Amino acid sequence: MNIETIIIFIAITTMGLTACNQSSDGLSSNDMPTQRSPRVLAHSPDGGADNVSIKEVVSITFDSDLNSDTLTSKNITLLSDKPIKGIITYYTSTRTVTFKPYETLQPNTEYTITLSNKIADNKKQSLPASFTFHFKTEPFIQKSSPKNKTPATARSPVISTTNRNATFYPFATHKPDGNN
Repeated sequence: MNIETIIIFIAITTMGLTACNQSSDGLSSNDMPTQRSPRVLAHSPDGGADNVSIKEVVSITFDSDLNSDTLTSKNITLLSDKPIKGIITYYTSTRTVTFKPYETLQPNTEYTITLSNKIADNKKQSLPASFTFHFKTEPFIQKSSPKNKTPATARSPVISTTNRNATFYPFATHKPDGNN
């Protein structure tokens, strides 16, 4: 083998390798987009949050459009000591899933939300693993009754207006002419 044969062999081999990495549209395999699993970008409440409202609606935002058929009560669960039933809604414009419990959450209770790895995007790519976070609701606050309770028989104040002048009469039984 002489030097010309080696150079031609190297050139053909290099061209062959380049051709192997080309797709029919001219992109090399390094330029082709790779498919990846959807990811959670944000969620509310935050993981580990305390004093979360007992009326909280859980929301989870993703980085890709989801297949709404995979957003089921089997794939999205909220648990305390038992499963919590609720409404799952998907907002395509923001890629956000919400879970609104049918009933008010219990106070001073730890909840766990789990997203199954069966949740998939529109390209049929699933979450790489289940995604879980926890939060705790606010403690029970007993409402105190007012100390100076107005008797049920008392009447509300009355306001009368005439030509931009307002006159306040403390009780409906008081009349403007001074006669009670």
